[in-house]
Amino acid sequence: MYLNDTEKKLEIFSDLIKKLDLFTNILNERRFLYKKIVIDKEKGFYFVTEKGDNLKLTDLSSGEQQEVVLLYELLFKIARDTLVLIDEPEISLHVVWQKEFLNDLKKITELQNINAIVATHSPQIINDKWEWGVDLEEINNSSNKGVKDKELESSLRTSYNYSQFSKTNLFSSLKEWENSAGYSLF
Repeated sequence: MYLNDTEKKLEIFSDLIKKLDLFTNILNERRFLYKKIVIDKEKGFYFVTEKGDNLKLTDLSSGEQQEVVLLYELLFKIARDTLVLIDEPEISLHVVWQKEFLNDLKKITELQNINAIVATHSPQIINDKWEWGVDLEEINNSSNKGVKDKELESSLRTSYNYSQFSKTNLFSSLKEWENSAGYSLF
C-alpha cells in the first residue's frame, strides 16, 4: 500500500522529467557546440562552455537563443490539445538544425499532444518529410473550384500523413481560428 501511494505521488514528476530530458537532449546532442545546457534544482537551467564557464542566454547566438525559447515554449508553456502555428522557423537556424527541426517537433507534438502547422520556404526544414507538405496554392485553387470542406480536410490529412492530425479535426480548428481572427486562410 505504501509503495503504491509513493508511486502515485512520484507519477506527477514523470511528465516533467520526460520534458526536461527531451529539452536537454535536443539542445545538447544536436544543437550546441562547445557548450551545453545544465538543469539544476537550485539554479534552474543555465549554460556552460566545455571549459566550465557559465554563459547567459544572451551569450548564445541568435539561432541558439531561438531554439532555446521555441523548445521551452513548446514543452513547458503550450497547453495540451493546442494547435501551434510556426512561421518560418528557419530564420537564424543553422542548416544542420533546420534538417532536424521536424524530427524534433514530431517528438514534442507526441509528448505534448499538440498539433503544429509550420510555414516555411526552406527545403532543409522539410528535409526528408516532403509527404507532410501541403501546397497552399493548390488548396486555394481547389477551394475556388468548389471543393467541399470535407474533401479539403481529407486532402490535408492525406497530404500530411501525420498521426497527430487524425486526433483533431484540423480543418475545423483552422476555420474556427479564421473566423475568430477575421482572416481568410483559403
